[in-house]
Amino acid sequence: KRLVDNIFNKTAISFAFLCSMLLIALSFFQKIIISVNPFMWKGYIIPASYGLIVGLFLGSYIVRLKNSLKINQESELKYRTILNVMEDSVYICSSDYYVEYANPAMSKRMKKDIVGKKCFEEIYNFDEKCPWCVQHEMNRMGSLHYDFLNPLDNKDYHVTNTPIPKNNNSFSKLT
Repeated sequence: KRLVDNIFNKTAISFAFLCSMLLIALSFFQKIIISVNPFMWKGYIIPASYGLIVGLFLGSYIVRLKNSLKINQESELKYRTILNVMEDSVYICSSDYYVEYANPAMSKRMKKDIVGKKCFEEIYNFDEKCPWCVQHEMNRMGSLHYDFLNPLDNKDYHVTNTPIPKNNNSFSKLT
């Protein structure tokens, strides 16, 4: 029981998907050879009852997957809308310094689209990362808040940098 609990707690595989795979595997042990059968595969068939059960399990898995995708799309739309209506300049920068997103206020401030370009080149006209960059410190420190005198316009800004984790164990920086 503990092993099964650990498997379900540590993986994203649904119970229905595991059951359907188990039924498919079990069905291959039945060697019923029928020349014309829609469930035949390599001389083994999946009896119609198993096919129905597998179909129901896979169907429910697909429905849950589509619902999950819809929820993720709605969530992305909600947060993108929030960032787009902010009057403060906001951008998201990858760990290799490429701008992944800039809200309309940032694009207006820069007077150009900076997405897909190196942040230090487009925002501060530097050839290498900014001397004050906190990109790689954020991973161990979390969000950082500080006051910053922008060398381009000599204005003070209160800056918040927040790491955004990614699936590949890297992160982007929301500024």
